[in-house]
Amino acid sequence: CMVEEEKVMLSTEGDDMAYEENDFTADQIPILRDPIYLSPEEDSLYVHNELKYSGVDFTHSDYGEKLWEDVIVANQGFEWYADNADKDKFGYIANNVTGGQHMAISLMGGRLGVIEVSYVISYENFGTALAWIDNSINISTGMKGRCSKTVNKGKQGKNGRFTPLIANWNEMASVPKVELLQDKLEEGK
Repeated sequence: CMVEEEKVMLSTEGDDMAYEENDFTADQIPILRDPIYLSPEEDSLYVHNELKYSGVDFTHSDYGEKLWEDVIVANQGFEWYADNADKDKFGYIANNVTGGQHMAISLMGGRLGVIEVSYVISYENFGTALAWIDNSINISTGMKGRCSKTVNKGKQGKNGRFTPLIANWNEMASVPKVELLQDKLEEGK
């Protein structure tokens, strides 16, 4: 049994016919959008995906810490485990609320030098971390003091060479978030 709207939509008589949408590319004289121009570099990056991945995924639980143990060159105060009810979402977690934890990760710069940091934000028991690029595996005394200070959550932007990774928000959900570090790594460095 068809409702009246369906009858009108399927009607072939001109006055009864309803036009819900029109595909302009299928008209007798098609209307097409202007093409997008990509440079050869953009074409290889976005279309052919010739970018080599150089990174670390701490959520990969199949191999455990063995997969990246040679990449973490310093770790003070972080533990790798699953902190959810199903025990299937792994990552490095610091439980000391006073701050001062430090982790140094050795990365190799790719063609674009962009560093993307992905982390989880949630509504309770999450804090803030600072991310930056340097050549030292140890944290200096000045940096340790900076990592123990309260970060102004209203200032979400970059702060000099430091990118605050603010992982606490008011929504009652835990979701991934991505930040791009301000500094870039030189290719091969």
